Amino acid sequence: MLAKDGTHNLVDRLKAKAQPLYDSTPDWGDKPTLKKRAEEYGYLYFKGLINKEETLALKRKFLEVYKKHRLDVEPVTYYGGSGPDGYWTDILHLYDFHKFPHNQKCLKEAADIATGGDCLLVPRLIARVIHPQDRALTTLPHQDTIYSSEHEQAYTCWVPLGDVPEKMGGLMVAKGSHKDGCIPAEEYFFDKDNKMMTTWPDNVEDYEWHTTDYEVGDFLMFHFRTIHAGSHNESAHVRFSCDFRMIPKSETWQSFYLIPHLENVSFDQIYNTWDQNDIKYYWKDHTLDVHHVHNENTVYRDMEHSVEDVRLQIYKPY
Repeated sequence: MLAKDGTHNLVDRLKAKAQPLYDSTPDWGDKPTLKKRAEEYGYLYFKGLINKEETLALKRKFLEVYKKHRLDVEPVTYYGGSGPDGYWTDILHLYDFHKFPHNQKCLKEAADIATGGDCLLVPRLIARVIHPQDRALTTLPHQDTIYSSEHEQAYTCWVPLGDVPEKMGGLMVAKGSHKDGCIPAEEYFFDKDNKMMTTWPDNVEDYEWHTTDYEVGDFLMFHFRTIHAGSHNESAHVRFSCDFRMIPKSETWQSFYLIPHLENVSFDQIYNTWDQNDIKYYWKDHTLDVHHVHNENTVYRDMEHSVEDVRLQIYKPY
């Protein structure tokens, strides 16, 4: 088990050596070039393709909930980066949060190009709220396979809600790390201070790490196997961002993809508060091969679980 100072110092070292993200915006529309780059880099970064007005409007909605729960005056450290339970439950009930990725057609278009498939948005949306000057909220290095599942082709789309300069703790990715496959379970450990699964493989610092000063309208998409991490929010401002996952409909889907993140409310409960019906249970309009497993998020709250216990809980069959 690594000490807190060890993981946080690692993040500092990765950020110090990071090079600029490769901007693929000029190649938008050139599918062969974008697909080749995704295969080589394990990520694609685009500037200004997300609707800026809708992005800032969603940020204002998040900020209203943030202030409602007094997190602007009484910030607390919490599990998972999504905020305390009450805050996260209110975020999950926002129709605009769920509608936002459907409106950004570029997310699916880019994912279809990168995967070569017909992708569908995973309804299990994630939003991050990172207080300023709280290193315990920094996302430590990991692959999304540890939280989701192992896919041949699947991508996470990270969307900053507003400008996120490097000082505010933007995302970093390890170029080409997806080509090394899934990290073995024995190389993961549960970080007690950040309350998340992380990994420190021997070569994690040997990769070429990339990041940038993100601006509103940007998005970064990366393969589920691409090692990535946040940098510390050393600014004086809260950082909001969203994770939208895109998976080809031809892949095997896990049943917990169809349950809200952290599982403290159901989609039935969320949808019952909406007047709009246009995106309710939208995935039922598609033919999906759903593998029934249970994603036990509560296991991450127990700081004594071993990595083997955690992985067992992540993919526990019904």
